[in-house]
Amino acid sequence: MVTKSDVEVKALEHQARHRTLKVPLDEIQNDWYNEIGFEHIHTVCKHYGIYKDLYGDAFFISRKVMKISYEDIDEHSDYLNPVYHGNRLMPSETVEEPVVDFDSEEDSLWTLVLSTPDGNLLDTDKEVLHWLVGNIPGNEVGKGDLVCNYLQPFPLRGTGDHRYVFVLYKQDRQVDFSKYQRTKDCKSLSGHSFSTYDFYRDLQDDITPIAVSFFQSHWDDSVTNVFHNVLGMKEPAFEYDFPRHWLPKQKLYPHKDSFNLYLDRYRDKKDLAEQVLKERLKKLSPFEPEKIPKYPAIYKLPNKTSWEQTQEFYKRLRSGFWRDL
Repeated sequence: MVTKSDVEVKALEHQARHRTLKVPLDEIQNDWYNEIGFEHIHTVCKHYGIYKDLYGDAFFISRKVMKISYEDIDEHSDYLNPVYHGNRLMPSETVEEPVVDFDSEEDSLWTLVLSTPDGNLLDTDKEVLHWLVGNIPGNEVGKGDLVCNYLQPFPLRGTGDHRYVFVLYKQDRQVDFSKYQRTKDCKSLSGHSFSTYDFYRDLQDDITPIAVSFFQSHWDDSVTNVFHNVLGMKEPAFEYDFPRHWLPKQKLYPHKDSFNLYLDRYRDKKDLAEQVLKERLKKLSPFEPEKIPKYPAIYKLPNKTSWEQTQEFYKRLRSGFWRDL
């Protein structure tokens, strides 16, 4: 006896073999969120210390999904830079405010906050507020009350990755945000100091956190522009004084070491810097901007020896002593 399920399975098998099977990714993603996705997000946020640095000992489990994306800085590009839960975006990819979408009822009200618990130069116990929109009708963020204009992320040079956290709150009623209102031309760090803990404690009877997303970002050249032309101040930079690296006495016949990597450890730093500089000058032109591929590791390596391929791979990723390339 052939059942309906058997027929369906055979039909799916036939489509898969002939590469005509269409997988409903949106449905699969929704099922994943409803089954284990929100718990997964909670675990990731806990791992990255999002709850601890924003809410102290409190936490919440997301019940909605925010679709957040930044448009690519290249006006001729159709690419989007999405925000998930810990992915990396460069500051130059987050210059303009993102597009935020989420499912909601027409008569509902929402609050959206973007802040970072890292990098407040004036008060290390507070965050830097980058965006705040309140009384959002439905999911139309552009029609909400703009409490704080969008400010591009500016992770400080030498401080590694900073976390930038989007939190969506469900409002029970219309909320007066005049206490948190920033002026449109607010260009001081002190004006962007913010505490999610105090913000929620003050409004906990009116708002409830219901979704969280975040990305990580580290310094690039666009941060300099933010400090000089937006914040109107000198750009701070941090350097770590690394202890001198100890090397054992060089051996004539080292074992279990790639010969090129072994020899590079004992080369003079000036020679390495000179090699990197010469390689960089080959790629620069006084008449054209520097072209840096977005995904350098996807291109096929040249047909050379294994150690030359390894060197080329490090060059593309700007890793090791090639980091200044």
